[in-house]
Amino acid sequence: MTTESIAANKLHFLLVWCKKIRNLIVLSILFPVYHLYDGLCYIVANTFGFFKGTAIMFAILFLVSVGAVYLHSFCERKYDWDMLSMGKINNFINRENRITRHKIFKRFIAWILQKGGFWAVYLVVPIIFGPFVSTIILRKKNNLLQNLAYIIPGAVLSALFWVSVWTGVGLFTWDKYVKPFLSNLSACGLIMGG
Repeated sequence: MTTESIAANKLHFLLVWCKKIRNLIVLSILFPVYHLYDGLCYIVANTFGFFKGTAIMFAILFLVSVGAVYLHSFCERKYDWDMLSMGKINNFINRENRITRHKIFKRFIAWILQKGGFWAVYLVVPIIFGPFVSTIILRKKNNLLQNLAYIIPGAVLSALFWVSVWTGVGLFTWDKYVKPFLSNLSACGLIMGG
């Protein structure tokens, strides 16, 4: 091996690891954001009720999804970076038999995408991961009309599901735990109002 080829291999190895670290940073940002969304959904659903809460969460989810889809599109076009690693998910549709046996989660996702195809992604992914993920996976072209055709139904479905879940959880926890806690904070002067 020549010195140039060894240097090129080292550079390639370094670039691959930099891309993995970059994607890890994005995932480490997304993980707490999903939990913040759950907390916000819980508060909105139990403060405003089911119908107003669903409308508010739809608006929030719609705006976040539009922003995420266009940020992903910008990163793909400008930097050739699949920010959310959606290319890998797209490849799962046709690769279930080539995924090694010990990668159970990847095989499961590939199986769902193969068996359910469009409808699995269209109905299940917006609830679990968000409408922006299903939009990035399903769209054929990156245009506003096609993006909105996936974002709007996905945001409605996701908002209905999660507001229903957090309203149900709130039936058992909101009046018994959260309101007394907030009133105690208010009585101590730690928050305004009450």
